[in-house]
Amino acid sequence: MTLHYQFVDGDRALAPLLLLHGNGGTERDLLPIGRFIAPSAPQLSIRGREIQAGEPRFFRDFANGSADFANLTAETTWLFDTVSRLTRKYQLNAARMIIVGYSNGGNLAIRAMMTRTLPFKTALLFHPKTLGSVEQPKLAPHTLVWASFGTADPIVSSAAFAALQGQIRAARGALTTFTHEEQHNLNLAELRAAKQWLADSGRLKEE
Repeated sequence: MTLHYQFVDGDRALAPLLLLHGNGGTERDLLPIGRFIAPSAPQLSIRGREIQAGEPRFFRDFANGSADFANLTAETTWLFDTVSRLTRKYQLNAARMIIVGYSNGGNLAIRAMMTRTLPFKTALLFHPKTLGSVEQPKLAPHTLVWASFGTADPIVSSAAFAALQGQIRAARGALTTFTHEEQHNLNLAELRAAKQWLADSGRLKEE
């Protein structure tokens, strides 16, 4: 199967971004978002290899909207094996890498960060939700997470977003949230908030 990804080099003094798209997206979708949030940072963007209802995604859902956990487990392993291989290829510092995930991609990423031993300690999640219970969630020490939510979102309920917040805090992550009154879309205020949070976090550039 062909691997679809895009690498855009940048200032190597800055932390690289790992961009993970939402349902129906491609490796190109979040490149403008990454450039807005961190204009000079290197960007690695990967396309999910699953196809459901004709659209790319990182893992499949069942008809009732719940995650297919067997598929999720397999695709999580594939994704982070791929990330590891590409970080070596492009000589990127995985420990400094910042995850920028939207919806499906962000959901996979934060669950993986709470259930696997991964090097990532910074994540910006646009419209994420819990994928279900996590037994003893654990994030890497000093993990910072920013997450957004739309109060009129037809895909992510307030309960699903609240449950994810609880899991992140139980995993001892430092969480910042942003809420707007729109749906599953991204808006400018949201992107500006994400950019400011990242700049203030100190994670983008080592002092």
